[in-house]
Amino acid sequence: MAHSHTRNPDHPHDAWYSLELTCHRVRPTHYALMSYGPGGRHFIMNWDLEGSADGVTWTTLRSHTNDRSIHEEGRIETWPLEGVADDGWYCHFRVIGSGPEVKGDNYMCLSGFEVWGALRARQELMDEALVLQLSALSMSAEVPLNCPKTGALNSFGEDGVMYLLGLAVGVEQLQRSTWVNPAQGTLARVTRSTRGSGGECVGEASAFTGRTAEHSHTPNPDLPHDAWYSVELVCHSVCPTHYALMSYGPGGDHFIMNWDLEGSVDGEAWTTLRSHRNDCSIHEPGRIETWSIFTLSWYSHFRVIGRGPEVRGRNYMCLSGFEVWGSLKPRSGKQRNGEGIAGKRCCQM
Repeated sequence: MAHSHTRNPDHPHDAWYSLELTCHRVRPTHYALMSYGPGGRHFIMNWDLEGSADGVTWTTLRSHTNDRSIHEEGRIETWPLEGVADDGWYCHFRVIGSGPEVKGDNYMCLSGFEVWGALRARQELMDEALVLQLSALSMSAEVPLNCPKTGALNSFGEDGVMYLLGLAVGVEQLQRSTWVNPAQGTLARVTRSTRGSGGECVGEASAFTGRTAEHSHTPNPDLPHDAWYSVELVCHSVCPTHYALMSYGPGGDHFIMNWDLEGSVDGEAWTTLRSHRNDCSIHEPGRIETWSIFTLSWYSHFRVIGRGPEVRGRNYMCLSGFEVWGSLKPRSGKQRNGEGIAGKRCCQM
């Protein structure tokens, strides 16, 4: 509790305190104020709480007239904020005078502010522009969405299909401040092989569409082509131009070096998109590498399948990340009614 106040202006609205959240936005449900500390007893009683997305245009969230709730030194009071729109996300909050304080002057005397509600990163507003494009794409196949590879070859970046789908899942699950693995939502389904010896599958299959180095691998089958990871895009198809893999996390150093990337329309008939033989590009835990793909075809299934032993002579498939770039469009028959496989909703944000 501090003795803090503005000067005494000629007009009440020239007295205010303002807060900017530099990295986040809030959709507020309640807020609280603390009166200032000892010295003068210039307690406010006429003010508005305002919110703004840019610090220029302000929206009144709650008005107070002749409100004596905090007319004690250090007194705290909380008020609900009703009627805030679903898109009412603010990174600026301002308490501004709308009339004199209790002693007839226009001081603004406060020493505490708190706000409650939903929180998300401001950066996501740019991400949501992509999500809106994806949502619009779900209703029309006429203009595919382009997701070109623009970043470094040893990084997934933030321009690929899996990243975009992960943002859409984040919106779907109301986890707006973070990317969410698309396999944890309704837009992607990951499977992997289970045949072989040397123990069961390790780690989650969904690590294949993750962005962190996890210790994830299949069993060790007798034949290399019995080890694979596959992802199905439930609502979309891609005409790929590049793809990337991330090696798995620490533990065993069973790095792959002989594999094919395959694409499929239906998950039954597969086309080889790129072959790798004695490729040591990702022979470090968590290492990422990107390769180009040359095709004019569209696929909704992608599979990384063994075509020879890994670096230690076994047939494990050890991976913890996959990304693909190219043009994106809805899968045939799924762009208009929004229904995905097994009745799941697709891209209806």
